[in-house]
Amino acid sequence: MYHSKFLYSFLSFVSCLLFINISYSQTDIKYLSGEIDVVDNQIKLILEIKNKQGEPDIYMYIPEQFVYAMKSDEVFFKDLDTIYARFRKISGNFSLKFDKEDNNFKGKWTQGNQKFDASFSQVESDEVAYLQRPQTPQEPFDYVIKEYEIENIKAGVKLFGTLTLPTENSGKKYPLVILVTGSGPQDRNEEIAGHKPFWIIADYLTKNGIAVFRYDDRGVGKSTGNFSSATSLDFMFDAVSVLKFFQNHPDIDKNMIGIAGHSEGGLIAVMAAAKYQKDVKFIISLAGPAIPMQELLAKQAIEIYKTEAYPDEDIILLSKMQKELFKHALRAKDIVELRKLVTDTYNNYASYFPEEKISKYKLNNQGINLSVMQLSGAWMKYFLSIDPAKDIKKISCPVLVLNGEKDLQVDADLNIQAFSKLLNPNKCKIIRIHKLSGLNHLFQNCNRCTIDEYFFIQESISPQVLSLMKEFVFEVQESKMK
Repeated sequence: MYHSKFLYSFLSFVSCLLFINISYSQTDIKYLSGEIDVVDNQIKLILEIKNKQGEPDIYMYIPEQFVYAMKSDEVFFKDLDTIYARFRKISGNFSLKFDKEDNNFKGKWTQGNQKFDASFSQVESDEVAYLQRPQTPQEPFDYVIKEYEIENIKAGVKLFGTLTLPTENSGKKYPLVILVTGSGPQDRNEEIAGHKPFWIIADYLTKNGIAVFRYDDRGVGKSTGNFSSATSLDFMFDAVSVLKFFQNHPDIDKNMIGIAGHSEGGLIAVMAAAKYQKDVKFIISLAGPAIPMQELLAKQAIEIYKTEAYPDEDIILLSKMQKELFKHALRAKDIVELRKLVTDTYNNYASYFPEEKISKYKLNNQGINLSVMQLSGAWMKYFLSIDPAKDIKKISCPVLVLNGEKDLQVDADLNIQAFSKLLNPNKCKIIRIHKLSGLNHLFQNCNRCTIDEYFFIQESISPQVLSLMKEFVFEVQESKMK
């Protein structure tokens, strides 16, 4: 779960997204790598300058905050050694001047009344090769691309998305895969850190004869509605609205429409398959959860703590604390009671740690405020109450389950074991379950396999995943022809 829609631990500090305004004067510079000193923290950035017909554009990358290719609104130049840029919508500017002695650019980032020191050095493109996303589809496309507006009438939500179709008006009806994103507001490409896995899936499957529809979450991109007040159940009804729309499409085989969901999207696929058994013809769970959500989040937190090298004894305490917070979220009758319960829990567990760890683990007012904000939301309260077991037992269509061996957010072993136990082979005539070696939650081949590494991996999604999805859809199609 990403993500950008990622389900981070409630105890981890979520820093404010840093927006910077940048402008440059040296059009021969391609990349600048540097940092901004913000209080006691140094924010690392990469600035990319693209010169198009004599008019340079500047793009900003902040790896630790998953900011990818943020474009400045205006670029100004002064002399050959001064760089200045502005992002008007955030009322900020970023100015640098070349320092000959240190052979780098120094200056200030200014936003509002605050100014911070900044310094950047020119780097070669191969030093920032991790910024490349080679799998992103490029024109020309040898298939049909059509935009659709689909309404969830009951919710009053209009979902905007893209259908990719092998050919149109050919007299042939194609199987359709509907892609559903993971947790958090996501666009139709499920974009994170420049990776666009849903676009890549759509491109690959469509080139191989399978239609794909991907859409912006409600309240995201072109889609209407309020994302923040919606729950997983609401998102399930959105997905079903899309499915029912395409049942009457002239180029789509209504007996071959399935849902493929990533992370929370996998959970939504399961929910839809259980409730709409006659409509959902197959599902694909891409790192979708199959264990109770409280158990999932507790395990996720432990794995993330381990990557941050927390001592084992601290992990035990923090994990225990998190489980208590989950219970408070479901028990509290209003936000006032929730804040009291959360505050008491934080104060209790803070007594086990020295001052430096209290600050590190945010066992303070900052952590309390963050937890109350997260735990009081409609989505989280509903999510914490979910146990997928009941729905998984009801599924009566073909199922493909894919989990990455190195996934920190949805543990492969726990979830595969649950799917294997709960899926009924007498109902589901085709069950395919794979634990994919070396892949993380985004199905990238990884090295450290931590969440922050998502940004630094060029691969957006393993070709193995694409191939398994294609083979499964065709297997389901062939089984229906017998």
